[in-house]
Amino acid sequence: MFERLCRGAGFRVPRPLRSADGSGVVEGWTAAEFVEGRPGPLGQWPGVVATGRAFHAALRTQPRPGFLDRRTHPWAVADRVAWGEEEADVVAELTDPLLALRRPVEAAAQLIHGDLTGNVLFAPGRDPAVIDFSPCWRPPLCAEAAERGPDGGWVYL
Repeated sequence: MFERLCRGAGFRVPRPLRSADGSGVVEGWTAAEFVEGRPGPLGQWPGVVATGRAFHAALRTQPRPGFLDRRTHPWAVADRVAWGEEEADVVAELTDPLLALRRPVEAAAQLIHGDLTGNVLFAPGRDPAVIDFSPCWRPPLCAEAAERGPDGGWVYL
């Protein structure tokens, strides 16, 4: 997918590297070229947001990846529960007050980077680089409002 993204659109992405036999994934791992830059967001919030918006605009026409619904790690399950797409057998007195605060979201979902903060690199004279793509199917503004907490879970700002 990254091979097809528009270059010069206000961001750069590392080119995926392939194995000797041409595979993009080997034993569950991928590789990408090294890109120069220092991580945001410290002092770079406007740049992170602008980069995220440009990146998500470039992803707008990408189809929903089928693997998203098959992910079973705790972050994926928690994300689906938070968005009302799945029920979870958890401690109700902890989750019910939070789930009661949910409100409908009217914005259209698309492929986004679900962990943009800290995954944008800045280098003098270069477009910011988006790294460590964490695919999610949510409205693009979600990427600006969500951050991973210290335990790896989502914290919506």
